[in-house]
Amino acid sequence: MVQDFPMNQDTITISRLLEENKALAAENAVLRETVERQATLAASNAVLREVVERQAAVIKTLEVRLAELERRLGLNSSNSSKPPSSDGLKKPPTGKDNNRRTRSLREESTRKSGGQQGHKGETLRQSAEPDVVVDHFPDQCSACGSPLAETGTMGYQARQVFDLPEPKPLEVTEHRAHGCRCGQCGHETRAPFPEEVRAPVQYGARINAIVVYLLHFQLLPEDRLAALMKDLFGVGMVPATIARVSHNCAARFQGVVDRICMLVKTATVKHLDETGFRVGGKTQWLHIASTVFLTFYRVAAKRGVSKNGLHGPNLLPRIWASSADTSLPPIQYFGTLTGFSA
Repeated sequence: MVQDFPMNQDTITISRLLEENKALAAENAVLRETVERQATLAASNAVLREVVERQAAVIKTLEVRLAELERRLGLNSSNSSKPPSSDGLKKPPTGKDNNRRTRSLREESTRKSGGQQGHKGETLRQSAEPDVVVDHFPDQCSACGSPLAETGTMGYQARQVFDLPEPKPLEVTEHRAHGCRCGQCGHETRAPFPEEVRAPVQYGARINAIVVYLLHFQLLPEDRLAALMKDLFGVGMVPATIARVSHNCAARFQGVVDRICMLVKTATVKHLDETGFRVGGKTQWLHIASTVFLTFYRVAAKRGVSKNGLHGPNLLPRIWASSADTSLPPIQYFGTLTGFSA
């Protein structure tokens, strides 16, 4: 039989303290775990904050880029320096309330569209002197079927067809410069060829004129122009020959170009402008100087000017020039010129 001994006060206190210590240890473990979780969350929060800051910077950059792209999409010939040809099929509106720069200044007319009363038209009319006449006679009577003779005509009705003449082979003109021996001294003198006949074989003035007209006025590319000359006239020209014809024509008109240059140069008021275009696959610049009646063109490899001047002589008294955009440095420099180099 086990005998129970009564517990004194100290034993009870120690037991209670042990239980409280155990409870505090458990609570401390919980707190330590909480602190560790908070430290982990703090580290994660710092990482997330850094990610958010980077994303905010990226968003700001994208917003700026989006605004610029939207601005570009909204540009057209009416609110920027873009040419009307860049508008494509989406032309800007041209209503009364639209502030389009290229809107016509003419007021609305009450007249109907088309030719107006009293306007001299271009209607095709019969010629009093046709080049070819083709007579048509009936073979038999439409009533009884009896044969009819041409001598029995009682008049006619006329209809005319306007057409191009049938293409003919090239006309070849041979120039023969004869040499004649003098009966007095025996010296042989040969006649000179006409000035325009300079080669054993060459194309004539009419072909050259058609080539220059179609190339520079109708703006046909050289390859297509070569095909056209072959198809319509049987002239087998290559693009290099077409280019040579163009250069020869330009050389003959150099005196006219120099005269225009001088007149524009000495004018009191000039309009100055320039635009870029491609020549031989490379960017070139077309500079113009014009008056009310004359326009002088010059092609240059650079848009601006060199330190020594505008690629040519004739510097520099100041003149007043009406310019498309005088804020551009090349235009400002143009405004100081009284001469231009072709």
